[in-house]
Amino acid sequence: MALSEHLKYKSKDQLEEWFLGGLSEENGPIAEMMSVLLFLAENGDVDSADEWAGLLQEVLVERKEQPLLVDLLIMRSCWRDQGEEFRVVCRNVVSEILHERNAASFITSAGFDDAKIPTGECLRRFKILSSVKKGSLCYEKTWGFGVVKRVDDFYEKVIIDFDRKKEHSMSFAYTGETIKLLDESHILAIKYRNPDEMAALVSKNPGEVVRMAIRSFGCLSPVKLKELLAELISPDSDWKIFWDNARKTLKNDPLIELPAKRADPIRLLEKAKAYDEEWFDALKKECDVEKIIKLVADLQKENMVLDDKASDVIVERLAFVAEGAVGKQRDLAMLAVVMANNFSSNKVIFDFDRVMDNLLCVDAFVAATTNMSSHHIAYVLKYLGAHCPAKLAELLFNCLNQLSFAVFNESVNFLVSAGRGKECADRLQVLILSKQAGPDVLYWLCRNVRLMDEWSVGSVYELLKQTISLIGADSRNCIKIQNNIRALFEQKDWLSEASGFLNDDERANIVRIIDASQKWDAVARRSVIAKMISLYPEMAKVMASKEEMDESTAPRLRFTSWRSYRERVEQFRRLIEETIPENSKEIGVARSYGDLRENFEYQTAKDRQRLLLQKQTELEQDLKDVKGTDFSGLLADKAGIGTCVTVVRPSGKKSRYCVLGEWDHDKDLGIISSGSRLACLLEGKVVGDKVEFPGEKDSEVCTIVEITGLTDLEKEWIDG
Repeated sequence: MALSEHLKYKSKDQLEEWFLGGLSEENGPIAEMMSVLLFLAENGDVDSADEWAGLLQEVLVERKEQPLLVDLLIMRSCWRDQGEEFRVVCRNVVSEILHERNAASFITSAGFDDAKIPTGECLRRFKILSSVKKGSLCYEKTWGFGVVKRVDDFYEKVIIDFDRKKEHSMSFAYTGETIKLLDESHILAIKYRNPDEMAALVSKNPGEVVRMAIRSFGCLSPVKLKELLAELISPDSDWKIFWDNARKTLKNDPLIELPAKRADPIRLLEKAKAYDEEWFDALKKECDVEKIIKLVADLQKENMVLDDKASDVIVERLAFVAEGAVGKQRDLAMLAVVMANNFSSNKVIFDFDRVMDNLLCVDAFVAATTNMSSHHIAYVLKYLGAHCPAKLAELLFNCLNQLSFAVFNESVNFLVSAGRGKECADRLQVLILSKQAGPDVLYWLCRNVRLMDEWSVGSVYELLKQTISLIGADSRNCIKIQNNIRALFEQKDWLSEASGFLNDDERANIVRIIDASQKWDAVARRSVIAKMISLYPEMAKVMASKEEMDESTAPRLRFTSWRSYRERVEQFRRLIEETIPENSKEIGVARSYGDLRENFEYQTAKDRQRLLLQKQTELEQDLKDVKGTDFSGLLADKAGIGTCVTVVRPSGKKSRYCVLGEWDHDKDLGIISSGSRLACLLEGKVVGDKVEFPGEKDSEVCTIVEITGLTDLEKEWIDG
């Protein structure tokens, strides 16, 4: 933390003398004194910080400075052991300074009696409870902005008028845990106190509105920012105009750091980014290898001319990354070596060539490049292509089938630009003819099907067969590629281009193979076949002949819980006994209005009748095909219908899913339909298997940790 100008250049002894002097003053500079404590702690002198804080604490207790004292205790909790001794000290201090009648309730509700809650968190909650009063403005993530209506000491509750729920009653404990008290500078407070001022800002100065939001809520992604400002900017269609205008202003603001991706946060800097002595001093101390790479990458974008001293610092830090990450984070090690060669340094920090040689073997290169971005891959290949082109080309040929899609794409581009495209085509041809092409290679060829034909890599028919087979493969390592290929097949333009290289017999056979691929989602499979039929109507005959052959095949049994079956029966009863008769009456009334050709009410009622009769047919068929069951007697040795499956996500969070029948679903209990995508992904898996689930941004590889039968809770729901 930065100190005030008059303290910045003082030695530790001088700071101590100034601090002790402040303790003796009646109105000492408490805020500055606390900044000194934080400065000491952040610079590693925790013992001195805690010792001086103890002295300041005694003074604040004597003066009964409750808010400042709580802030000091919260600060101390960040750097010292939060054991039972410190917990007791904090409890006693807040008990001594708080003389309100509900003091004991605040202390208990803040969690001081619960050893599972960290002392620092107890202090934070206590600060909120001791500050909340009638008229306080607050924010809660579920209910949004609110105004405290009253504090009920007797029932130990806080009653708040939230925008989304009036007169909402919250216990002291829940209040301390969840709400955030707002000061008058908070964006929501300004909107509440002066809505006209806020409306004018939204219209005339959207950049300042964004700055206010970040100052109020901390770093926010554009996505989260839109959610929070939804009530300020109305209607939703105005958001794009607001955000475009805000970006124009913020791009020229040196204190704003805009992200490259919508999911990354917008940052409000304390001071404009400058590559000065302070920046290089911070880089010297940085030990996070990922952060070092990012800092140097940002510096490179500035195209600055650096002196020898600055270059030495950068090369030394990149050497630290290369040496430290070469065995684990090989992608960062490789980037560090490449980056370091862009800086001229007077120091020979380490043997770059030796480190790079360790990375330029098949296994190490594949591991190093797998998680790289396309930008970084192109950057590395450009460097290696300039320094050791023959060695790089040979390496790429040896690991071509093991590269991830992004690396493979950049590698092919490099080989073609190096005049070795013919050799690359020959390697790909061997992989296709021998049926050894990996998932990423198959996906790349599908994405570049015209180029495949031009290079004579092999027949597109053979490529499609191998690709469809890949979609049906039970592989834990290529689920993302499988999903990408499915999506490709569902694009009509791509399907038209790929199938254009086939003859009639080959197209017919591809349709049959797709239809027979049971691992493919049924809806997606039918969609692809429908697109093929729209492109080539003669394919309808292929499916017709297939349906004739399937008539003798027993249909797959379909089940649902008795609860859902009864609900569907009730839905059918209401349709037959209530909705359809009501519609018939509407038709009769409309008919009485005269000329049916220009009778709008009659036409509307008849249209609704057609839809209702269609719904009747569908429900009748559903109730005929689907059987009710209680799922008893089913084994739970692997995931499937009638089982409960617990998975662990990469974040460590556990999710539990109970797979029941086709019509079953309950989000709160984790009940999912056997026909849902999640159920299909889980089907047949056992404990220890990996499953790739869709996530908020990308897919997540989860691990199955438990498979059980149904509990009493699910059985009770089924009996419903």
